[in-house]
Formats: sequence, C-alpha cells, structure tokens
Amino acid sequence: MLIDQISRHVYMASGMGNNVNSGFVCTGSGVVVFDTGSSVLDGQKLKASITKITDEPIIYVINSLGHINHCGGNSVFDKSTFLVHGESKNFTRSSTVTRPNSSVVTFNKDCCLCIGGLMIELRFFRGHACGSLVMVIPEDNVVLTGNMLMTDGLPSVNHSSLCCWVGELEFLEIFNDAIFIPGHGPVADAVAVRQHREYLENLIAVTSVMKRDGLGIDDLDNQSLLELPYAKKYINKHKENLRTAFLQVA
Repeated sequence: MLIDQISRHVYMASGMGNNVNSGFVCTGSGVVVFDTGSSVLDGQKLKASITKITDEPIIYVINSLGHINHCGGNSVFDKSTFLVHGESKNFTRSSTVTRPNSSVVTFNKDCCLCIGGLMIELRFFRGHACGSLVMVIPEDNVVLTGNMLMTDGLPSVNHSSLCCWVGELEFLEIFNDAIFIPGHGPVADAVAVRQHREYLENLIAVTSVMKRDGLGIDDLDNQSLLELPYAKKYINKHKENLRTAFLQVA
C-alpha cells in the first residue's frame, strides 16, 4: 500500500486489491476515512498507515458505494461511526460489520461535517450506482469521487444511469481547479472528469444513432471507439459498455 499526502489535510491510499483507492482526512480533531479497500487485509494496512501518520482517533468511515472492493475493510474500523445515505440501497450490515460496538448514522440529503474547523461535504449521486457518495474538502480543493471517476481504464456502466451520470459529472467539472482522487487510478484534474463525461456521452450518441437507423444490438461490434488516450486498450470493456448503453437508450 502506498500513502501519498495530496494536500494539507488529505491523504490517498493506493496499491490495494483491485487497484482501489482509499482516502482519509486528518482534521486535527479526528480522522475521516473514505473507503476501506477490498479486504480485511486492506483495511488493516490502511488503519496501520493512518496510525503511523497521526494519533487522531478515526471517528468516521464513509463508503463511496457498497461494492465489496470499496468496503471490504470495514470490519477493521469497529470503533468508528459509519455515515450512510438513506438511499444507499447497496449498503448493508454485512458490508459494514457485525460487531457489538457498531454505530451507523443515516442522512437523507447532501450534508456537511465540520470537524476541527474543517468543512467536509458529502454529496449523493445516482449515476454510476444508486448510493454513490462523493466527498469534497473545499479548503484543500480536493474531491474524492469513488467510482464516479476512473483514470486508468474505461468505467463499468452495468449498474449505471448514463444520462444521470453525465449530468453529475458536469456538476463535478465545476471544481475546475481541484485535485480529484478517483476510485481507481492516479490523481487527476477536471480534464479527466470531462474526458470521462465525453466517453459516456459518446456511448449514448452512438447507440442513439444506431436505434434511429434501425440497427440492432448485434451490430454493435462494428462501432468505432471514441479517441481517448486509453480506450483502445480496453476494447472488450468498451463493447460491453456499448451493449449496456444500447439497452438504456430509448
């Protein structure tokens, strides 16, 4: 596991199972963890790394979504409080922990935390998967996106709402000079967010034209890739995404 200090308060943990990124914020009055890795071992390594950097207690844990590769280390943080959005349908007790000290606080709107004088914003999105959370630290100009953004390959759109996701990425582009910590891949800027949005828009556009022209799902393999720096390395994922988009587009 690699730990990089991204800004004054924010650290990024990479090199976990499934190439997942986690992050944590040292507020001065307590640590807020964003995603815990793919396994208990990832969680243990993350917790050990945090304790080497700071003696602040780990007070809150937030999962960007309930997929196991982002919450597999939750059980290690058995004395922390988990913050969960009420519409997060993929957050379950089993994805957290079964423990006597379990503490879960549910919120139903975008919310703000103020810990040690540091503001932390939690924003709820539905595009990639219903129940996705993005964490923004305005003072540091850092955005932790979970799987709303990937920077080392093509996104998986199997459980997504493409049109919703496009609109949410447009919103994230407002943070045009921010540092973005994606769910997978190296840190990025708003250019990567725009490229991600353009890829999703391309999926919608290509499949919309196909349906307009009376083509069927079996014609998808003849469609060309959008020219992104990494797209051609992931041709099979692109074809899978085209099929998902074809089924979503009216």
